[in-house]
Amino acid sequence: MLETTRNLFRNLLLLERDQPTRLIKLCPMAPRRSSAVCYKCKRTRKDYIGFWIFQDDLHVIADPCSKCDCPRQHHVEIDYDLQYELSDGIDRECFSHMQSTVEQLKITIIEFGQFYANMGKSSSQSDPILFALKRMIAEEKQFGFKNDSTCLNPFLYDKLRSFREEYKQAQETSMLSDTSIDLSNIYARIEQISKLDEIEKQMSVIKQRQKTFMKKHQKELS
Repeated sequence: MLETTRNLFRNLLLLERDQPTRLIKLCPMAPRRSSAVCYKCKRTRKDYIGFWIFQDDLHVIADPCSKCDCPRQHHVEIDYDLQYELSDGIDRECFSHMQSTVEQLKITIIEFGQFYANMGKSSSQSDPILFALKRMIAEEKQFGFKNDSTCLNPFLYDKLRSFREEYKQAQETSMLSDTSIDLSNIYARIEQISKLDEIEKQMSVIKQRQKTFMKKHQKELS
């Protein structure tokens, strides 16, 4: 959800600043083997119409890693290889649809965070959503201060920081009020976002990966 939100932020910035003929599209791909991204290793970056984006250089999961000497804790296992391409076909309803989708995703992310906090699964120090937002903000900061007037990453940096503060404020308010989480509302949110095109594609790849893993596991046992 967070990467989908970040990419929607990118496209909204493009639409706010110009009349683009192309937008950035997420393309999740199923890795052939269990893989991870090492955030300690230097990563390749690529320019997509004004936005620098790190490319995922996948490391096959092993102990020790066969691709680098970095500690295991710097390797984050992935469900799919996230790639990008430029898409055509922008209509007049595109902007309002993206705004609505972003708000829907933000609300869902905040509610998931509140649910995990209430279940005692996370604190401000161990919150996986805050951790991921911190990493994203750090990435955009690397790109955004190169004295390049065409670079749009500083604007994305600001949007991510703003959302992080919104998320933290919502978490603090929830903990102070000690409000209970409505599970039926959480399930409804999951059902809603699973119908979003971007999320649906990611879930399809995850299911494909799980199916492949189960077949391989069954073959090894037979």
